[in-house]
This record gives sequence, structure tokens and C-alpha cells, in this order.
Amino acid sequence: MLYQKILTDEMPYQVRVGSLRRFEEHRHVEVEFHYCIRGDLELTVDKKNCLIREGELLVIGPMVAHAVPADGDADQQVLTAIVGPSLLRRHFARFSTLRTSVCDLTAS
Repeated sequence: MLYQKILTDEMPYQVRVGSLRRFEEHRHVEVEFHYCIRGDLELTVDKKNCLIREGELLVIGPMVAHAVPADGDADQQVLTAIVGPSLLRRHFARFSTLRTSVCDLTAS
């Protein structure tokens, strides 16, 4: 597993749309949001396989081990937003007012 620093104070977030490609297990302090626009998205989060379907959102917290086990198909479209701690520090009050729910990845 590797640790990667993705963002800096000068660039506190990244957003991209496309098909996710295979990526080895890693962790970082940034928060990742994956919204599946089209197709299905397979990810491994804390050694558990997750299938995210069209219209679903997966949030990966800081320092949580995750991987993309295989290349997404050509029709897959995923909106990925990676948010660094500096953005969260500056705008924490706004983020803390959003309504959220938690999905239990251990449920069968």
C-alpha cells in the first residue's frame, strides 16, 4: 500500500469525469467522492468489495485504504471529486450543515 499526497493549499481540490482505471490500494488525507453517472463502479474499501451503481455516491474518508481493482468499462462515467483538508478547514461550517446518511459496507 502506498500513501500519496494529492493536494496542496494552492490546489485544495480536484474534479474529473471519466472511466476509472485500475489503481493499487493506497490511502491519503484527502476525502474522495465518487458519483456514478453511468454504468457500475467497483472499488475496494478497507478490503471490502463495493459495487456503486448508476446514481449512487461513495464517500471515502481520510486515510481509508481503497483501490480500483479493475479498469472500468468504456461506457462507465464517474464524477470524482477529491477534497483536501485545507478546503475543509476554510469551509468547515458550510460542509458541517449538509445532511448525510451512512451506508453500512459490512451489510450483506
